[in-house]
Amino acid sequence: MQRWALVCLWTLHSVAFYLYCMSIIEYENQLLLDKCTAAGGALCKEEVNATAQRVHFLAILNLIYTYLVNRKVPSVEKFLETCFVIDGERFQYVEGFEDIDLVKECESLHVAFLNSKFSIKSGKVVRGISKDNMIAGGKVYTQQDIVSDIVNRTLANVSVSKDSRVLDFACGTGRFYECLVAYLVAHGVSYEESVLSCVDAVDVDPVAVNVTRLKACSCVKSLSLRKGRIIAERVKLQNALIPDETESRTLFSTIEREELYDAIVSNPPYLVLKPSHKTSDALAEEMKRQVQFYRTSGLYVYALEGMLNLYQLSIERMMTMLKSGGELGVICPSTLFADKSASKLRRYLLVHNNVRHITYFPEKAVLFENNVTQATNIFILQKGGKTEKISIKNNDEDFTVDLELIKSLFSDNLEIPLISVKDWELLRRLNKFPRLKSYKEIRNRRGELDLTLCSRFITSEKTGHRLIRGKMITMSGIVGADKEYVRDDFFEGKSNDYLSNDYGKVRLIGQNISNIDNDWRLRFVFCEKTDVLGNSCNYLSAPFPVLEKLNVVLSSRLLNWRFKVTSTNNHINNYELDELPIVDLEKIDGSKQFNTQDELDEYVCGLYDIDFVEFKKMCDESI
Repeated sequence: MQRWALVCLWTLHSVAFYLYCMSIIEYENQLLLDKCTAAGGALCKEEVNATAQRVHFLAILNLIYTYLVNRKVPSVEKFLETCFVIDGERFQYVEGFEDIDLVKECESLHVAFLNSKFSIKSGKVVRGISKDNMIAGGKVYTQQDIVSDIVNRTLANVSVSKDSRVLDFACGTGRFYECLVAYLVAHGVSYEESVLSCVDAVDVDPVAVNVTRLKACSCVKSLSLRKGRIIAERVKLQNALIPDETESRTLFSTIEREELYDAIVSNPPYLVLKPSHKTSDALAEEMKRQVQFYRTSGLYVYALEGMLNLYQLSIERMMTMLKSGGELGVICPSTLFADKSASKLRRYLLVHNNVRHITYFPEKAVLFENNVTQATNIFILQKGGKTEKISIKNNDEDFTVDLELIKSLFSDNLEIPLISVKDWELLRRLNKFPRLKSYKEIRNRRGELDLTLCSRFITSEKTGHRLIRGKMITMSGIVGADKEYVRDDFFEGKSNDYLSNDYGKVRLIGQNISNIDNDWRLRFVFCEKTDVLGNSCNYLSAPFPVLEKLNVVLSSRLLNWRFKVTSTNNHINNYELDELPIVDLEKIDGSKQFNTQDELDEYVCGLYDIDFVEFKKMCDESI
């Protein structure tokens, strides 16, 4: 049983620990094979993973027990049962670990496990790299220097004392937790006071909670059952987003008694609550149950737009757990300050609180240990108060942006894009021009034929109505549009509005999907009068002379740049097109010919009173 407890430890960072564990690999192989035989055949993927998870749980538990024995904790078995999540497992001492830093190695082991997958091939257990465990729970582990930066920035605005109450929300293995303790100690609070009176943590992962509790124990000199009980109460195994009414004392009951937090720091889970084809049936059902709760419980107001994401729900929940004037420091996807689905939450944070600081990280930045790459930001705010100037760090630039400028630029959604100080100045200059949506003669729509629901109307017979798909639209025109057509009876169900304003007219058409990493996102060309557009296209309809002029500015690098500034996904949304600044169309010569892209860009920059040379240089520097 001792070797079983050390399942799959051979990818740990510590070479010494690796050598200790090599001897148990064959035994673990045999264990899973025995399970397979007992099941009457090969274990399915879910069964292999479930077995590995259970053995991993026990491995960590045995290592914790070994740590406590090595520390000569009184009544060690009772202490383990009091302070840690046991879940019915029997535990035992593991020989040969007297000189190993088990606190550090337990964390390393759990991070490695979350980044692994298990299978049985040719009679052996095979461990590979996978994000499946991480994705299933939205578990992303932050690099230590980033954690320290968030804690320092957040607590810099808190008057720290032994009476302070701070929380690591979604604590994982307690990286924020140990930084919070270290910060308090550096400001005069003892380790024991910090752990037993000041710092709380919460998470849903029992293994991660056990590791955080182990870190708490390592900060206390003389462990006792009373102290173990306090640690278990303060480092809670609980879904903090869903109150557990069966518990006599939860984080939510402390809120009801108005014992709120002076500061909260967090790397919340990043998980869209939408099952994919890879999602297990059990997890899909759990997601549906959670979505139903979040939408109907009345606990959430601001994080319910679009597909629910745990990071947005977590931010709203943390705000309810802060004192008025309390400080919040969070690392989360940069969509919080850019995506339309987060606009209600973003408006609440900006308008009703004091957002002090935002640091942006591009997708390529290495912030996490789970092989995760995602555009991310850190934000620091004070609950209540008023946002006026936001300190922003982007790459090597530090500058401030006025909330009033954000309101004037993005009045509907209050986006704060990941751009440089020069970009902000260019946005300010473009802001004096009217938006596309202000031109009432221009209709901005999505393609009229739903490629899935209306597939019965698509034919290879040449009906005179070509079907145009978004992927056919290129910078130089429409490519490959002579293979699919649309039957005449499709138009019988169309509205009078469409038939009067769009049918039988030349339109400017563009892709509805364009990869966010493409240098050129806006691609508009003219279609033929009889073309039918799939819903993978967008279109603009208006009198042809208007479209000619509009096409000039939409073909420019300037408007493409403006679109990319606030686009956070692969969609070219109509509401985003509506916000494009359009110069007075009367000033545009729609029949003017351009020999090069630079010629067109220079002409359009002149219309907007933008220095073309400076603009081109700015774009080249951003590549």
